[in-house]
Amino acid sequence: MQKLDSNLVQLIDKIAGLARTSIMDGEKDNNLLFSKVQQKGVDLFAMKDDEFDGVSMWNKEEHKPEIYLDAKQSEQRKLFTLAHELGHLFLDLGWSPFQKLAGEEPKEKVISINYNRDKDKKDDTTEFSERAANEFAGAFLMPKSDVEDVISETMSDSEKVAQVSRIFNVTKRAARNRLIVLEEIDE
Repeated sequence: MQKLDSNLVQLIDKIAGLARTSIMDGEKDNNLLFSKVQQKGVDLFAMKDDEFDGVSMWNKEEHKPEIYLDAKQSEQRKLFTLAHELGHLFLDLGWSPFQKLAGEEPKEKVISINYNRDKDKKDDTTEFSERAANEFAGAFLMPKSDVEDVISETMSDSEKVAQVSRIFNVTKRAARNRLIVLEEIDE
């Protein structure tokens, strides 16, 4: 797994924590993310596309974001893709629910496209903004303190991965990557 600089990871994790607070209203159940995001003014759409996992766009007429998710993904993958696209909104665009954008609205309608070129996600992306959005998604869905609360030093690495995957409703790969970033398991 390619890692981002540790200072950058800490910054992204802080932003993800603030984003989670603003979107989830203290709710810990990640399965509520879909409805919470819509309540915060993001339009969600399902799409069927073999090329993309997700797309985030800016609706210039309504001055708000839209996120399209591949309907063929598992619920766990859709959840991570949604959090990933939120990462692009927060990190790349400076978006926050019900706030006017700090800068100008995007000139292009498409903000981000999450290609499914590695559908089984065995290979890490090398593109910086995608890696940052992946880090954001991991931190958003699996906050450090919450992860630390559900694992113990007596658990094996595979037990930790299974526990985090089950509790946070993420894939085992996402759980494994987050545990590596948090230095709770070895690569």
